[in-house]
Amino acid sequence: MSKSGAAAPVTIAALTVGWLFASAGLAVLSFYFAWVSWANFYSQRTGGIYEVVEKLPILLGVVGLIFFVLAPLGIASVARANGLRRTAVTYWVLAGLVLTGLVVQLTASPL
Repeated sequence: MSKSGAAAPVTIAALTVGWLFASAGLAVLSFYFAWVSWANFYSQRTGGIYEVVEKLPILLGVVGLIFFVLAPLGIASVARANGLRRTAVTYWVLAGLVLTGLVVQLTASPL
């Protein structure tokens, strides 16, 4: 086990902030492209770029969910590698809670 360096807590904090902002950004992009797709559907535009735009909300939503669930596991492994065992356990528990919530949500109302 390696000992925690001075930069380890800062690294964990930066990864956490990056994870939250990236997850929020992916969610905003997904909602934006869903809105654009909905507007294209009701204006009867088809072909070309509109077919790509229709698939973007689903793609961004899936990528966002995978990132939102798997990022805490990556942060936990970085914390463990730097000797921050309690922090790693906290992120493992967080990842488990997020995954459980995602499974419950998708079971209740699938994509």
